[in-house]
Amino acid sequence: MLKRSHHSSGYSIVEIIVVVVIVGILAAIALIGASGAQVQARNSQTASAVQAYKKALLGYLNDNGNYPTPTYGSCLGVGYKDTTGDGVGDCWHMAYPSSENDILLNAIKPYMNNELPLPSTITLPSAPPYDQVGAIVNYSPLTTLDGVPHKWFIAYTMEGNQAKCMVGPVLSIGVYPHFFSAAPATGYTEAYGTYGTGCWLPIPDPEEL
Repeated sequence: MLKRSHHSSGYSIVEIIVVVVIVGILAAIALIGASGAQVQARNSQTASAVQAYKKALLGYLNDNGNYPTPTYGSCLGVGYKDTTGDGVGDCWHMAYPSSENDILLNAIKPYMNNELPLPSTITLPSAPPYDQVGAIVNYSPLTTLDGVPHKWFIAYTMEGNQAKCMVGPVLSIGVYPHFFSAAPATGYTEAYGTYGTGCWLPIPDPEEL
């Protein structure tokens, strides 16, 4: 009488490899999803801070007829890393960084329930060496939006490949003397490659009020 052969109950090498590959794919998908959620959270943090600072600046402007002096080229928020060693936090273009401005921030703080929200401080590589961090309020006579001059604006960056600006239009690069121009909010800019999108939010010019 022939004996019935029985097979090993263990897994074959091929089966183990297949399982490992599947687990690896699922783990990669989970990591991508988590990374995307983190980027979205940081972008929301930045957008919320930008909206709050715009409201505060407009409130101060309405009550005083001007912005605090000095204003332009100032970081929005406190808690930025001191990259220049002067004891003050730095933001925006890291080759020529702007600094935290106590005069500005203390002036508008009452318009923000005495809070100073901090945008995301992730460093976003752009055209070297202009890595960008955070958000600033700035002034430039060359800034236009759809061909209309907007000298005063808040500048910030949305993280991610071709990210849409959550607040205000997107930065695009023009030709001198209108080197800086802002395209419609639905557009994208190539200035920051796959790392992020530069966004400029116009605020009123006190001289035109």
